Amino acid sequence: MENGKNSPTTNIEDTLLVAFMVFKGHQVKEWKDTEGHVSFDILGEPAKIQADMADYYDANYCVSITEFVRCFKEVKSRMYNFKNLNVTKGEIVMKNQKGEGEAVVMGGIFLVIVFIIALMFALPAWNVWRSGVAGEADLKKAIQTRQIQIEQARGEKEAAVLRAEAIKIVGQATKDFPEYRQQEFIGGFAEALKEGKINQVIYVPTEAMIPIMEAGKGIK
Repeated sequence: MENGKNSPTTNIEDTLLVAFMVFKGHQVKEWKDTEGHVSFDILGEPAKIQADMADYYDANYCVSITEFVRCFKEVKSRMYNFKNLNVTKGEIVMKNQKGEGEAVVMGGIFLVIVFIIALMFALPAWNVWRSGVAGEADLKKAIQTRQIQIEQARGEKEAAVLRAEAIKIVGQATKDFPEYRQQEFIGGFAEALKEGKINQVIYVPTEAMIPIMEAGKGIK
């Protein structure tokens, strides 16, 4: 016969035979009909079950008396306990299905609880990690900004030093060579004329490079 899970079974009522099948290593499952009679389903392949049953009826087959008695007591104990259950075979199937459904629900609830607990521990740790990463990023940005400012200041200092040296050189050149300013003016004036920046030229009479503002003042 077939059990509720579509696995091959053989139903046996003889408790001695059932004990022998347990001795041979088979899994058994007890059932009770509507009249209260208990029987056992032997689970496994029919060919293997038939072969082991043949050994049971073989007069020359030897078994360990101690081990067989232990299996027999186990079967009788399971039968006694099962008889005290006020259920039939069909009710057992229904209760098994119900139990499986409840097990699935409880398993789902357990997984949800585990997930919530994991979040409770994981979220604070993740927030700490995120804060640490953000802090490191801000620190790197501040260090980079400071280095940029230092380089800018160093560049401005070097430029100021070079300007000061240039002014010093020009001042010394002007002091040592009075005609330096005149040559500088002529060079700048020529460059401006070349680039077209001067549209009109007015000649002003000078004396010792000083403009003479009143006409005839220099005539004696």
